[in-house]
Amino acid sequence: MRSISVAETGAVLTAVTTMYNRMDQLFNSQIAGVSESYNSLYNLNKILDYKNITGSEKISESEENLEISIKNINFKYPNSEKCVLNNISIEIKPKEIIAIVGENGCGKTTLTKVITGLYEPSEGEIFYNGKSFRELYMRSIYKKIAVVFQSFKQYPVTLKENITLGFIEKVDNYKVEKELRRVNLSDIKEHLNNGIDTLLSKEFGGTDLSIGQWQRIAIARANYKDASLIVFDEPTASLDPLQEMDIMRSFIETTKNKTRILVTHRIGAARLADRIITMKDGKIIEVGTHDELIDIEGEYAYLYNSQKQWYNN
Repeated sequence: MRSISVAETGAVLTAVTTMYNRMDQLFNSQIAGVSESYNSLYNLNKILDYKNITGSEKISESEENLEISIKNINFKYPNSEKCVLNNISIEIKPKEIIAIVGENGCGKTTLTKVITGLYEPSEGEIFYNGKSFRELYMRSIYKKIAVVFQSFKQYPVTLKENITLGFIEKVDNYKVEKELRRVNLSDIKEHLNNGIDTLLSKEFGGTDLSIGQWQRIAIARANYKDASLIVFDEPTASLDPLQEMDIMRSFIETTKNKTRILVTHRIGAARLADRIITMKDGKIIEVGTHDELIDIEGEYAYLYNSQKQWYNN
């Protein structure tokens, strides 16, 4: 048996490594990609085949206010036996400011998605202006609602188009400028080549913004929509507590004629609300004003005292 030289050994190892990497790429990337694409197509077909159980009743555009009544709601995610929301009942009055607070994972975001009609409850009823969601054509509700989630989108279009998405055919430049001032971004256009017509996308040759600026644009987009209900689901999470308070105060001041729901695990903004709902383990455990909840020394008071050093000034 003849010996193998160092060069031959290196060539064999290189060939084996290359073959291994190619096989790994084939199975983990290509075949796995096919599997992911199949799942996406499967889900798309399920959505396209979905039978819309909502009715033909509509909330008229002349009904400026939106009163929401939630009765004995339970919610489970598909293929799960665990209730994420347990026996939730809430009355939300027109022009009221509601804060929903609690630690991460307590069900705050799921509740807002049920309130806004994005999730259908497993049990219970939701009424919009006295009409059950089962009787309503839900698009008439969606027109009345604007939502800013923590996982907001950054669209590769112009600054103006980012704010006016959904209303491109009726853009009001004055209103765009107004919404930029509301979220303290009135100076941003001075740093952009084409002002509000500047493309916001590095990949298409435009410019990019900081995460805080993107968050403010998402808030401006919600304000631009003439909605009766605006939901803020921790859109200011990446800002520091003092910046968050400034934006929340400005938001509340400039949306006086709307119903507002603030979802947060930071307690400072909750003090601005008319009513505070405290959640834990998918349940509502406390409801009241800031002072009322501090006095009972429960979960809200615990959360507030653990964070109050952020807001002492």
